[in-house]
Order: sequence, then C-alpha cells, then structure tokens
Amino acid sequence: MVIREDSYMLIRDVLSKRRPGEIENRDSRYREGAVLVPLLLDQGECKVLFTKRTDHMEDHRGQISFPGGSVDEKDRTFQDTALRETYEEVGVHPEDVTILGRMDDALTMSSN
Repeated sequence: MVIREDSYMLIRDVLSKRRPGEIENRDSRYREGAVLVPLLLDQGECKVLFTKRTDHMEDHRGQISFPGGSVDEKDRTFQDTALRETYEEVGVHPEDVTILGRMDDALTMSSN
C-alpha cells in the first residue's frame, strides 16, 4: 500500500479526534497483545511495512503480519508492547518511531 507523504498529518489528525474502541478484558479472558502499523517514508511515498514469519517457527509459520506480540510483564502500556516487539522483530528502535495515534482494539484468532 502506498500513500502520499502528507498523509502522515491526515492520519494523526483523524486518530487524535476520536476515542479508540476498547475491549474490556474482565477476568483476563483474552491474551493481550499489541502491534505497530509501521508507515515508512520512501522517496515521497508513505509505505506500510508488513513482516512475513519464517517457515521455521513453531507457531504462525509463514504468516504475514504487522510487528507485534504478547504483552510482557515489563510493558506498562500496549504502546510499550508494540515498540518492544517491533524492535525485537525488525530492529526499529523505539526512539526512531513517531506514534501517530491508536487504533481500535480488535479480537483476533490465534493458532495457540
């Protein structure tokens, strides 16, 4: 997916004017995780980064995804989780990331 450079500001504006939908996790019914939707500027075009899981993994082999994963005890927020996982998976340092906003919570199916 490719979008124009000025779309960063539009995305930030839209996300800042809305309250994200949240899913309550009473009694820890759901395993919580977070992902980052990385937007990269490349020669005036904004591109979305996806990852492809290796075919040698135990879980999720070959799947296309955004970088992210399960919340660790040391993560204070979902944003911390997304930034940590992005660094672990693709080597993007948290200090090099500008957060444009937060999207709605979503329930997803997991293989385990």
